[in-house]
Amino acid sequence: MWVAADRHGCGNYRVHQPAQHLIAAGDIEIPPSPPSTALDVRDLQWADVVVVQRPVNDEIVDVIETVTSAPPPRPAVVVELDDDLERIPTSSPIARAALGQPDRVAALHRAIRAADAVWVSTPFLADRVHEVDPDARVAVLPNAVPDAALAPPPVDVAAARVIGYSSSVTHAADVELVAWALKSALREVPDAALEMVGVDWTRAVPGVAPRPVVRGVPRDRVRFSPWVHDLVGHVTRLGFTLGVAPLTGSAFNMAKSDIKIRELAVRGIPVVVSPVGPYVDHPCPGVVEVRDNSPRGWRDTLVDLLTDDDRRARLGARALEWAMSDPFVTTTDAWRSQYVDAIADAIAILCE
Repeated sequence: MWVAADRHGCGNYRVHQPAQHLIAAGDIEIPPSPPSTALDVRDLQWADVVVVQRPVNDEIVDVIETVTSAPPPRPAVVVELDDDLERIPTSSPIARAALGQPDRVAALHRAIRAADAVWVSTPFLADRVHEVDPDARVAVLPNAVPDAALAPPPVDVAAARVIGYSSSVTHAADVELVAWALKSALREVPDAALEMVGVDWTRAVPGVAPRPVVRGVPRDRVRFSPWVHDLVGHVTRLGFTLGVAPLTGSAFNMAKSDIKIRELAVRGIPVVVSPVGPYVDHPCPGVVEVRDNSPRGWRDTLVDLLTDDDRRARLGARALEWAMSDPFVTTTDAWRSQYVDAIADAIAILCE
C-alpha cells in the first residue's frame, strides 16, 4: 500500500512512479492508493508493506505506531522522505506552514522512530534521519526520470536561446539569487527568452511573493507552463535550450536531489547550477557550475553560454549521452531493482 503526500513533484517521483513501474513489472500486486492524508488501520489488513510519504500529522503517526507496535503478522511500515522538513526556510511560508511547524516536525520524528524502515532520496537526508534515530533502517533511493522521456531535445540547442527554470513555491530565495542575472542576461542578449515552468516568478506568487521576484523582463520575452501531473508530459515539454538550477547555501538545500539535472539531461539540455549540495562536482558533463554563486557570477555565466551556441550544443549532447549510459538516471530495470530490494528488506526486518 502506498500513501502519497501529493500529485506534484514529490508525490509523483517518490510514490506514484515507483508504484506504477513495480506493478507493470509484476513486482507488486496491489495498485497504489490515491494521494491521501488519511490512514486507517483497517486499510492495512491486506498489505505486506505500507509506504507513507512524509507523515506530518498526529493522526497518521498514531496509526503507524499502532501498526508497528503490534506483533507479526503485520505489514512493514516505511516512511518516505524527500526533503529536510525541519529546515524549510522562512522564504517558503506556504511549505513551512504546512510541513515545517514544530508540531509537524515532531510528528515526523515520531514516525521515523516508529517505522520499520525509512526511504530517502539522498545520502545527506539519510544522515539527517540518523540524527533523529541512530538505529533507523534507511535506504537511499535516488530520483529517476521516466525512461519514456529520454529523447533528443525538442528544439535545436544551438539555434535557439531560451533560458528555462522549473520550480515550486519552495524556491523563492533561490530565484532571488538569480533574478538580476536573468534580467541582465536577457538585456545583453536581445534574442534570448525566458521560460518558467511550475511557478511564474515574473509575476506575483500568492502567499509567497507579493510582487514579482524576477522583474523588468518584457512580457513578450517570457513564457510560462504550469505544472502537469504526468511526469513524462512534464519532462518532454521542457523546450528551452539552457536550464538554470540555482540554490542558495541554506541548510534546507543541502538535502536536495539532483533531479533538475536529470530532467534536463534526458532532453539533451545543458544546465547552469550553483556549487551547492547535490550539484557540487556533478558527474553529468552537461553541467556548468557557477563558482561565484552571486548575481554577477550568474550573469556572466549565462551571457557566456547564451552567446556560445556551439558550446551549448556540445554540452547538451554530452548530457544526453550521460543520461543514456548511466543506468540510474531513468527508470531502468536497475533503478527498479533498488525498490524491489528495499521492499524485501523492509519485510525481512519483521523476521529478525
